[in-house]
Amino acid sequence: MELSEHLLPSYSVELSVSTLDQDAKPTIIRLKTIIESGYNNGFFKIISPMNHGRMYVLHDNEIITVTFYANEDNVKIAYQIPCKVIEKSNRNGQYTVTLKVQALPKKVQRREAFRVNVFNTYNIEYGDKKIEIVTKDISSTGMRALSPVQMKKDDTFAIQFDANVIDPEDFDAKPDPAKRFTINCRVIDSMPQNEIRKYMLRIQFLNLTAQQSKSLIQYLYAKQAEVIAYDTDLSAKRDKLEHLIKSGNDKRKGDDAVIKRYQAIGFFNFVIVFFAIMFLLFAQPEPLYSLDKFFNVRRAKYWNATYFSASLITTIVSLVFGGYGIILNGTRMKRKTDRFSIALIITLSVGFITFLTLIYLVTTQNIYNVIA
Repeated sequence: MELSEHLLPSYSVELSVSTLDQDAKPTIIRLKTIIESGYNNGFFKIISPMNHGRMYVLHDNEIITVTFYANEDNVKIAYQIPCKVIEKSNRNGQYTVTLKVQALPKKVQRREAFRVNVFNTYNIEYGDKKIEIVTKDISSTGMRALSPVQMKKDDTFAIQFDANVIDPEDFDAKPDPAKRFTINCRVIDSMPQNEIRKYMLRIQFLNLTAQQSKSLIQYLYAKQAEVIAYDTDLSAKRDKLEHLIKSGNDKRKGDDAVIKRYQAIGFFNFVIVFFAIMFLLFAQPEPLYSLDKFFNVRRAKYWNATYFSASLITTIVSLVFGGYGIILNGTRMKRKTDRFSIALIITLSVGFITFLTLIYLVTTQNIYNVIA
């Protein structure tokens, strides 16, 4: 078999991947996707497959089984080939996987058709009623749909199918009337969905012409490509967002102007607090010793109001500067390594203690009302 004639771009394939289930038991999951570039010298590319609405990650050197279909005597025959994952790439938001064929294709028995999750609504006549059914997925041979009424096996009805897929960015595109046609349907079974009060129908398409089958398959390819493109775009945005969130704490490198400002305030506040304490010491009345009396030395007997006022003013200034510095410091507590400035904490603590001491002295000592 010449694989280059069957593994062509836009052809659908199925991947069988060995993995472990929730109980750590080996299982096989089947994924549908589309060939991105055809078979050439043992290699071909596929679009990254989807699983439960998200991109499924295939690992490098992983061996998977690819199922494809070949027409033989106007009958579709399924073949399988083992392939190795060689490379994964992203081009303009389109994620692809390069596969290398490991052996000759082997014919297998397959009855499952290529299905795409498509949520279309159809108004149909059933009995003497008009009802609305909503599709869950569509294949080239039938579909599954939710119905408000339970239908019987082998019941038939017709839907008006539109296989046109218009690119919203192509303003000149017009729908092809030939791609709008009637499909006769037969109910295979109808299962109640009690939680939503609906019935899940399995439906078979009847008597499709060759042109209708071709239009239907082209429609499914286009819808699958839309799903993949939409999900890969969301995945790229999601990955970018997660990267920004994770790196957000480390986005700021080094010290900015605000950090340098509150660091300077902390250093300057040390000087202010030092002068406040010095002014308070100078404002105190000097003690009189026995030798002072012997030598008739005079010393100040009262508080120096000027030095005391200077101490009070510089203490208030230190509290204002320190509070402003702490506020600035708080705006930069975003990284794990950010800390409150030790200099600001110490100077604020000393300034607050000094301020309480000054208030106590004002209320207990005769500082500003000195009797001559």
